[in-house]
Order: sequence, then C-alpha cells, then structure tokens
Amino acid sequence: MQTSMTPVAGAGGARPSGQEVWRIAFHALGNLLLLAMCLLALVPFWWMLTGGFKPLADLFVFPPRMWPSKWSLYGYKKLFDYFPFMRNFWNSVVIASLSTVGTVVSSSMAAFAFSRMRFKGKKVIFSLILSTMMIPGVIFMIPRFIMFRFVGWINTPLPLIVPAFFTNAYFIFMLRQFFVGLPGELEEAAIIDGASWPRIYAAISMPLIKPALITMALFTFRGSWNDLLGPIIYLSKLEQLTLTAASAYLRNSYHTGESLNIEMAAATITVVPVMVLFLWGQRFIVQGLAFSGIKG
Repeated sequence: MQTSMTPVAGAGGARPSGQEVWRIAFHALGNLLLLAMCLLALVPFWWMLTGGFKPLADLFVFPPRMWPSKWSLYGYKKLFDYFPFMRNFWNSVVIASLSTVGTVVSSSMAAFAFSRMRFKGKKVIFSLILSTMMIPGVIFMIPRFIMFRFVGWINTPLPLIVPAFFTNAYFIFMLRQFFVGLPGELEEAAIIDGASWPRIYAAISMPLIKPALITMALFTFRGSWNDLLGPIIYLSKLEQLTLTAASAYLRNSYHTGESLNIEMAAATITVVPVMVLFLWGQRFIVQGLAFSGIKG
C-alpha cells in the first residue's frame, strides 16, 4: 500500500517562492526610492528653516551646510528691528481668515441651493457660473482696480476680503457634488418635521460634509495667505502688507546677498504656519477625497 508523502514545513514555515522574493524586493526598493525622494524634497525646506539661524557666511559655503556652524538670531533680530513683521503677520491672519469664512459660507450656500432646491433657471445660472472658470483672472485685474478705487477701498484690506463673500465657482461645483451625494430622505424627514431650508442647510447638510468644508477652508486659507499679487496691487504702505508681500519688499530692500539670513527668517515665519495647519488638516483632506470617491 503506497502512501503519498507531502512536504512538511519546518518550524520556520515554508520557504517563499522566487516570485514572492522578487515581489518583496521590488516593494522594498520602491519604498526606499520614495523615502529618498521625500528627503530630497525636504532639503530646501530644511535649508530655509536653519538659514535664519546661520551666520551669513554659512549661507555661501559649498557644499551647503545643513547645520549652522554657530547658532545666531541675527536674521530674526534684524527682521523685527527694521520691519513691522508682526503687524504684517497679523494682516495675513485677518485677511486669510475672513476670506476663508466668506468663501466657505457663500460657496456652501450657493452649492446647497443648486443641489437641493428647485427654482426656475437653475441649470442656466449654474452653467454661467461654471463658465466663469474659463476666464483668466488677469482679465479682471484692471476693472477691479478701477472699481475699488472708485469706492475708495485702495490701501485698505477690503479688496482682498469682500470678493470672497461672493462665492467661488470652483468650490460651488465641488460642494454641489457632495450635497448631491447626501441621502434625500434626511431632508424629506426634516421638511415633514417643519424645518426650513436654512435650518436644513445649517443643521443637517453642513455637518455631513464636514471633511469637504475643512478641505475647502484649508485650500482657501493657503491661497489667501500666499497671495502676492493682490496685496501688491491694492496696498502700498509697508505696515498694511501681508507676510508674502512684506517678504517680497524685504528682498528688494537689500542688495543681493547682504541679508540672506534675514530673508530665510522671513520665509520661515511665512511658510511654517500654513504647513502646521495642513499637517493638522490632512486627515480631513483624505476623508474628503474618500467621501467624494464613494458618493461621486
């Protein structure tokens, strides 16, 4: 009587096949390549971060020094001695925050109306709003300046804040997709209970698209914070400028190379707050993308 003999794995388990070995090696190689690319992308940021604490001579040596030979606060001291940078920082916070609030409120209200409400000409109006995305923003630069000068808003932050309260076509389109994906039974039940459209919008629909709202707020805040052209066009006094515009003004105030550590300090103060905000909100960005992938 013959019995079939099957190989029995040892204590360490069965040995991986050649295909599995190649798959593991390829996976490890890909991870190492991604890690190397991430570290390479972080080098300029690290050089900027440490540049504000380096003596001026350290910024011109080759190969570049990734660590200060001597820690110095000269760049930050000179920055705050000769420029109202804290005032510029506050200007950026106020303008970016109000612009974000205006964009989130106005765009979400418009998107809710286009997605959940019925009114005459809705499709035509929505198409016209989307068509404005095809027009380059530079075309409106001169008419806007003339209009804001006519109402006396030049050298005030109002031209950088008020337009945000009149919606954004891209965010209307984005949020409309989220509102459309919400179950209609919720609003039907709310209407039966006597809820008005404003209450349905604020108490039911808005909390359900929280990841999308935070994602939109983060990108709006970043866009307003990094805006250079707007403050340069509408603001002329140094104490009125935002951080981005003040940094550009700082770059043109010195001869090349004489204040590189001061510029690195200014760039760090400008970049780090937005990076911290995005690190905090990245999970909401991922949730918003996942939500749109499921519902869209």
